[in-house]
Amino acid sequence: MLDRLSRADAAAVYRAIRLADPGGMGKAAADDIRDDPEGSLLDVMRLAAGRDAIAAEYANRFRTVLDVGLSILKTGSDSFAANWEQRVIGLHLELMSRIPDTLIARKCGAETAGRSALMAREVLDAGWPETAGSRERLDRLDDWLRAEGNRRNPGTTADLVTACLFAALREHAITVGSLPAGVADAISAQADP
Repeated sequence: MLDRLSRADAAAVYRAIRLADPGGMGKAAADDIRDDPEGSLLDVMRLAAGRDAIAAEYANRFRTVLDVGLSILKTGSDSFAANWEQRVIGLHLELMSRIPDTLIARKCGAETAGRSALMAREVLDAGWPETAGSRERLDRLDDWLRAEGNRRNPGTTADLVTACLFAALREHAITVGSLPAGVADAISAQADP
């Protein structure tokens, strides 16, 4: 499927990204988001894979989403409704600890992105969500991320979490019925024409 993506697909994605106007995009030497793409969507994503985790997902055929994220969400999926918020937070922490957030890296530098990854790992290693220490570390991480006007917002990781949730719903690893009522209602409303 990814191999069938065209240059027109790349142009449409470039327009969408420009419309969304994400922070910290910088300037790329080749196939910059402000220019017309030279290759297919997969081609341009491969060029950006080293500096953007979403582009890397295209380049690696969504391995992080489909292998890592989906397996995390599948584990204990029968109890997803009871602890869905903790599971989503745990997924976010796991992804951020493994892949330093590239939005943070673009806005604040690789060192700060690495620090966010270490802090996420510390929350998990402290026993998230079972221990008081892990909840305290999560609060410290949350405060640190929100400081300086949310400059350290882990937006790329949030995008990966969303992709993982979509994949889990698509593969029936979780179902709309297993989500809390407000979330299930919002998804159902979007699905109805």
